[in-house]
Amino acid sequence: MHADERNSMLSEKLRRDIYHYHLHVVYVPVVEKKLYFRKNNANPELAGKLKEVIPQIGRSRGGLSTKIHAIVDALGLPVFLTLSEGQEHDAAHAEKLLSQVNIKNSDVLADKGYDSYAIIDYIYEHGGEPTIPSRSNRKIQRRCDWWLYKERHVVENFFLRLKNFRRVATLYDKLDTTFAGFVCIASIMIWLK
Repeated sequence: MHADERNSMLSEKLRRDIYHYHLHVVYVPVVEKKLYFRKNNANPELAGKLKEVIPQIGRSRGGLSTKIHAIVDALGLPVFLTLSEGQEHDAAHAEKLLSQVNIKNSDVLADKGYDSYAIIDYIYEHGGEPTIPSRSNRKIQRRCDWWLYKERHVVENFFLRLKNFRRVATLYDKLDTTFAGFVCIASIMIWLK
């Protein structure tokens, strides 16, 4: 049985859509280049003040650090994508991304990194069912449907298909906006296959 057939059967069996939320680290650091007005500017009040901030891709002292956050459906097709800085925690963007899709009567699968009261409460408040295992240091361990949790591999498969596009894998872009644009184009190509 093909994975897509199994996922659609799983969605029909549970009578609810299954959304997989995960992020994947892509080696694309975001560095902001700051442009200032020259000191010998015609307007002396502007001299030395910030003119423009251009987000760029570059290498920082801490290494490469941009992340792609993705929500995929039960078939592994992307529903919503965004980029973030590498130093931010993964769960910081979860509520913002989950607000982009209707999670009512659906299961939200995520790994232990998203086990926080805020995310779990958000999913319950919007009518969803979290399938997120509890961290080992939690005093009260939540029940997790491990059979359903195994289906989280489809989001990893999405990132595997995304990295088949050479431009995503080898990072030719100089700006994060152009990189995000190509990630969107690659996602469209994944939808069309």
